Formats: sequence, structure tokens, C-alpha cells
Amino acid sequence: MVHLRDGLESSAEDVAPERTYKIGHAVSRDGIAWEKEEARQIIADRLGSDESQALPTVVRIGARYHMIFCYRQSTDFRANKDRGYRLGHAWSSDLRQWTRDDAGVGIEVSVSGWDSDMLCYPNLFECDGRTYLLYNGNEFGRHGFGIAILE
Repeated sequence: MVHLRDGLESSAEDVAPERTYKIGHAVSRDGIAWEKEEARQIIADRLGSDESQALPTVVRIGARYHMIFCYRQSTDFRANKDRGYRLGHAWSSDLRQWTRDDAGVGIEVSVSGWDSDMLCYPNLFECDGRTYLLYNGNEFGRHGFGIAILE
């Protein structure tokens, strides 16, 4: 049995399953009408087919495009820090073919503190000639968010 917040009990079958999602690709000539490439996953899985990927942002640095995104296991990720969100990185020369290189993020969960369990919801952007990364920490940012500067 699953206990719900209001005290009611429910069977496991009544609880909505977690979703698994991947980063895809779409093109548009006018920014209004989009053509999605159905079922084409552009970022390779690191955790296996049960990996969920979300919220990519892309900036161009030199001749390459760099994407930062978050990824996690599709189940038991909210309370199990080993299955929780991490930040991923991929690069591309043409915005179509991507090479995954998570070490390129340069940030891992901390040993302790506000981002020791989870890194999620990244936003990569440029401002005044510098590249910045915003990201949320534990419990989807409940305990804080960070900013990193590319050097």
C-alpha cells in the first residue's frame, strides 16, 4: 500500500509512473512552425535506457556549440541521491551531431552542503563576454542555487 498525504491509502497501481524522456531535435524556418525529428535521441545515455535527460541550453564558444543539461535515473531519484539529477555536457560543430562529454561540465555534487545530493535545472548563458551557468541544488533548488563562471 502507498500512503498519500491526506491519509488515504492507495495501491501501487494507482500511483502515476515516472516518465523517461530524452533530448531531441527540431528545426524551423520561421521560429513558429517546427519540424520535430520523431524518436531521434541526440544525446547518448550514460546511465542506460532508463536515463532521463532534460532542460538543455546551448551556447557557442569558438567553433563549437556546448550544451549543458540535467539527467537522472527515471525512478527513485527524489530521495536517493545516487539516482538523482546530475549535470551533463555535450558539444557539436553543427548542432545536429552531438558528442557527450560530461567531464566538460566541471561541476560534481559537493561532499556536503546545499548541492551534495543533486545538481539540476541548468541554464547556460553569456553576458558581457563571459559564459555563466546557473543550476539548482538539493531538492530541486529548495536549499539553494549556484552560479559558475567559465574561465
